[in-house]
Amino acid sequence: MKKNVMYSEWVLLLTLALPFVTLLFLYNQLPESVPFHFGADGQPDRFGPKLGLVGIFGGMTVFLYLLFRLIPAIDPKQNLNTSAYYKIRLVISVFWGVLMSFMWYAITTESAGESLLSYILAGAGLMLAGIGNVMYSIRPNYFVGIRTPWTLESETVWRRTHQKAAPVFVAVGLLAAVLALLLPLPVKVWAFMGSIMLVVFWSLWYSYYIYRQEKAQSLS
Repeated sequence: MKKNVMYSEWVLLLTLALPFVTLLFLYNQLPESVPFHFGADGQPDRFGPKLGLVGIFGGMTVFLYLLFRLIPAIDPKQNLNTSAYYKIRLVISVFWGVLMSFMWYAITTESAGESLLSYILAGAGLMLAGIGNVMYSIRPNYFVGIRTPWTLESETVWRRTHQKAAPVFVAVGLLAAVLALLLPLPVKVWAFMGSIMLVVFWSLWYSYYIYRQEKAQSLS
C-alpha cells in the first residue's frame, strides 16, 4: 500500500515539474523583460526580469505542493488520507501545470491576449468539473469540499450535499469552459464569475436545506 502511495506522489510531482521541463526548452527564447501580471483583457500590464518570473512561479508551485501535503496532517477530522483527496490534488496540479506551460508558450510567442484569458478560464472550468467528478466521495473535513456550518455539523448532511453537488459542479464547470471559448470579452469573464457564484450559493442553500430537513425528521 505504501508503495502505491509513493508511486502516486511521484506522478503528482512529475505533473508539477512538467512546466519547468518545458521552460528549459523555451528559456533562451523568452525576452529579458517578461509579463508578471495580466489584466482582465488578458493583456500584460506589469513586467519584470524573466528569472524573477521563474522564481515566483517556482516558489508558488512548491508552496502549493507542500500546502496540500500538509493539510491531511493538520485536519482535525483526519479524513483526508484517501484516494478522493489525492485525485483532487491531481486535478489542481494538472490545471496549474498546464496553465504555466501555456503561459510560457504565450510569452515566448508573444500571443498573450484574449486567447490567453479564454484558455485560462476554460481550464479553470475544466478543473471545477474535474473536482466535481470526485468530490462526491470526499469525507468530512475542514479544508476541502463544501464546508458550511451545516455540512460540518452532520456527516449525513455532508454526504448528501456532496453527492448532489458533484454533478452540478461537473455541469457548471463544463458550461463555464464552453462559454469561455465562445463568448466575447468581457462577457466571458462575467459568465465565468456568474457560474462560480451560482455553484457557491446553490451549495450553501442546499446544505442548509438538507440540514433543516434532517432536523425536522429528528423532531417528528
